[in-house]
Amino acid sequence: MRAAVSAPLERALVVLAAVLAAGAALMVVLVHAGPLADLPLAYAFVGMGCLYAVAGLLAWWRRPANRLGALLTAAGLATWAASLANTGDPVLVAVGTVTAVLPVSVVLHLLHATPSGRVEGRVSHVTVAAAYVLGLVLQAPHYLFRAAEAPYDLLVVADRPGLALAGERAQQVLGAVVVVVTAAVLLRRLRTLRGRQRWVMAPLFAFGLLAAIAVPLVARVVRPLLGLGGEATAALQVAALSTVPLAFLVVVLLGGFARTSELGAYVTALTAPPGSTSGTSSGASPTLDEAMAATLGDPDAVLLRRSADGDGYVDADGRPAALPDDGRSTIHVAVGDRRVGAVVHDARLGTDPATVLAVGRVTAIALEREMLAREVLASRAALREASSRLLSETDRERRRIARDLHDGLQVSLVRMSLQVGRLAQEAPGAPGGALVTRLAADVDEAATALRALVQGVMPAPLVERGLAAAVRELAYDLPVRARLELDEVRGRLPSAVESTAYFIVAEALTNVVKHAGATDVHVVLRRDELSLVVEVADDGRGGARADGTGTGLTGLRDRVDVLGGTLAVDSGPGGTRLRAVLPCG
Repeated sequence: MRAAVSAPLERALVVLAAVLAAGAALMVVLVHAGPLADLPLAYAFVGMGCLYAVAGLLAWWRRPANRLGALLTAAGLATWAASLANTGDPVLVAVGTVTAVLPVSVVLHLLHATPSGRVEGRVSHVTVAAAYVLGLVLQAPHYLFRAAEAPYDLLVVADRPGLALAGERAQQVLGAVVVVVTAAVLLRRLRTLRGRQRWVMAPLFAFGLLAAIAVPLVARVVRPLLGLGGEATAALQVAALSTVPLAFLVVVLLGGFARTSELGAYVTALTAPPGSTSGTSSGASPTLDEAMAATLGDPDAVLLRRSADGDGYVDADGRPAALPDDGRSTIHVAVGDRRVGAVVHDARLGTDPATVLAVGRVTAIALEREMLAREVLASRAALREASSRLLSETDRERRRIARDLHDGLQVSLVRMSLQVGRLAQEAPGAPGGALVTRLAADVDEAATALRALVQGVMPAPLVERGLAAAVRELAYDLPVRARLELDEVRGRLPSAVESTAYFIVAEALTNVVKHAGATDVHVVLRRDELSLVVEVADDGRGGARADGTGTGLTGLRDRVDVLGGTLAVDSGPGGTRLRAVLPCG
């Protein structure tokens, strides 16, 4: 789900991006005006600060509630502050000298704050504080008690090499302790992460530790060991520190800082109708689980539903699920006093607690709606099943009545008609002969009416020979040319399907004869494994409507709905085409 940041924050980030861009341009100008203007490496420090700033803005934009965006941006500013030592102004050089190691301190702070954006635990708080002492306090002897030439001598108090060396040793010892403790904290944190989070965060932690170790290691071990010059040493340090913002950029692009801000977008996504494009950038409405995970910024977040018996939980597929015991947090969501589900998420990602609570409330309403929808669907399914049973029973009763009329009363009338006819032939001139003749005519008329009644109740060809034969007999006496495609329907179908299909064809052909003024009609019965397709098309004047009055199709649509099928009528100047699909698998 693509959620938008709030308008004030978006404006603030745009302004900040503009300020940082102006600051980067100013840094380039200052370096260009200094003594190292011809040294490309001097500009590399500015570029490294830009990397931190870009990563910070992206992380801030994608996860506004997480403080890592602000910390990354601060790391960029610290890098620019350190690179002021490459300018020619004594005051700016002094600022750069004081903050020379500050980027390393901020990197250590970042590592302890990842992934939640907050420093958690006493060990981490002490270690981060020690990192800033390392970068600001223990850096002081380096520039206070070591002789230097202009413009690097503004902060020199006295030339006391012993004090400078003591500060350097203290800095080295404390730095080693901070790095070791940081590595232990990160390894322990990696073990608590799961799946994709672990694979995303492991390289980030590795690059961060590498950068923290590389800066002092290159300056005090690699440089004298390999006899490197100042430019080569600085290049290695820049390369090491640049891996951190690059690693964060990769994490941002991989979704490690998925946007979580606007609860309104979550609500919009949940209330969007199916197929709406408002839910996701891809145009498909997200599922409740996807929308909730995207809003929390935790791709591994899980939404559990209360089971039907109320004693446990099930997942989105209806499988039983237990609440986790792996350190993740659980939010129980309820509507009123009734618990409807639970949201399981990783609180270490630093989502704003207020957002989490709001998401829980909205999720409760969504789950309630989901449960009501399931109940409605279940009720509709039960109603359709009951209606289908009633329809089948009605058709069976119609067939029984038609069979009883055909085999009972109709046979009796035919026998009576034969007897009366024989009597009229034997005594044509006898008294009462005219009465016998009229009686014979009345019996024939009653038999004809009974045959029509039986045909209306349930046509004999349909009962005896099946749907295809009954449709052929319907089309036999049509006053228009009829083309039939019935060969795909072989064998018998469910009685409700056969009778519904027959009545659809009969009603359509009746409309063709009475209203369409057509010269040609095309009837198709096509069956596959799951359904029967009935099509009747003519070349008449059109104008038929399946939902209109007097068409006879409204009742048939109800029968089709009961069977779970569809009935469509396309009628225009070129003729009418009726198409019904009846499930029969």
